Amino acid sequence: MMNKPYFLFLLCLGLLACSQAPSLYDLTCEGLSEPLAIDASQPHFSWKIAAKEPTAQVAYEIQVGSEPKVADLWDSGRTESADQVMVPYAGAPLESRRLAWWRVRVWNERGEASAWSKPQRFGIGILDGSMQGAFIGAVPGDGRAPLLRKSFQLPATQGTFLLHVNSLGYHEAYVNGTPVSDAVLTPAVSQLDKRSLIVTYDVTPLLKKGINEIVLWTSPGWYKKDTFEAAYEGPLVRAELDCCVGGRATPVLATDSTWEGAWSGYRDFDTWRPGHFGGEAIDARVAPKSMKSSDLNGLDWGPAAVIGVEGIQASPQPCELCRIQETVEAVSVTQEAEGRWIVDFGRVMNAMPDLKLPSLPEGHAVIASFTDHILPDGTREIYSTNRYIASGAPDGDRFANRFNHHVFRYIILEGLPEAPALQGLKAHRMRTDFPRKGR
Repeated sequence: MMNKPYFLFLLCLGLLACSQAPSLYDLTCEGLSEPLAIDASQPHFSWKIAAKEPTAQVAYEIQVGSEPKVADLWDSGRTESADQVMVPYAGAPLESRRLAWWRVRVWNERGEASAWSKPQRFGIGILDGSMQGAFIGAVPGDGRAPLLRKSFQLPATQGTFLLHVNSLGYHEAYVNGTPVSDAVLTPAVSQLDKRSLIVTYDVTPLLKKGINEIVLWTSPGWYKKDTFEAAYEGPLVRAELDCCVGGRATPVLATDSTWEGAWSGYRDFDTWRPGHFGGEAIDARVAPKSMKSSDLNGLDWGPAAVIGVEGIQASPQPCELCRIQETVEAVSVTQEAEGRWIVDFGRVMNAMPDLKLPSLPEGHAVIASFTDHILPDGTREIYSTNRYIASGAPDGDRFANRFNHHVFRYIILEGLPEAPALQGLKAHRMRTDFPRKGR
């Protein structure tokens, strides 16, 4: 029988050896963390190695399967290679709408193997032009941002539910009153007379057995007749809801003429031209308090229009979504003239304003102008403008941009008889869309 001191010595040696083995982190597919819909049928995998002392990878093994920790699609086997960036998939063909999982382990020059990485999910987007659903729109003209909604019956919630949204213009999506993502200004910019982008969301946690409702909030953005020869005076959107079981998708719902639309109270304001980008006009008398059915039912709903769109290819968005990075509070409010107040945020930023204004008479308009500098004599260049229309609510209104952003340090508010409360003046600093390194 092994004596206790010798056993402890061997145990310590074993633990030391394990602690020196490499570990893996920052796994990506096509340069993205667990993307739901990549724009290629042959994914590329990347990973990073952590170790307590310098080490070198000499081999890897990648497994890909229809379920976590299953290798029914590809097992590379031990592959002698130092590659760990954009390693190509070489397994069974992957079709559009396919969900899969992958994991990797590596060996270093001392023959030590890492543990298997945690399985990572990835999806193949809609690549073959077969997206279900027609382009629909509502309340055209005047740059209005419409809401489109559909109630539907779901007999069961087994599986993974993916919502694919292809919009000409910006969109936000909601399921049963809850936003499907914290992204803003979605999708990324594209040449909208030639290419549009499909954004995919996992909405599984938001669905329930029985009656569900999907709401798509849309805005023209850059999709206009004088920018990209828009086929319609207003934003267009199509969507497809899929249920994925065993990695394969079955369509559940798609946009068509049975959807209904209503104006949200938001619309474009001012021009959308280089050097003087437009803003938003927000009518608090119309805008719903939430995306719940109880708040939406009071809007003026009508049937959605089905619009034929030709010549624009659709492909999955190949980069990260744009998200809020930081919320910045205003540092001061000073009166410049009667009814005019200058809000200083202390620094120049690319942000979306979020302002709580005091109670004003119903229909009263406040103009917000944005600039990045004010000279000592008061001279400034206004780059963009918002217009806020009060609801008359006794506790005032909150005005927050949804489909536009501004580069500014100062906001000049005109039409306010009193100073807004400093604590109610915020800006959400966001990052504009750009691809990650890797493709």
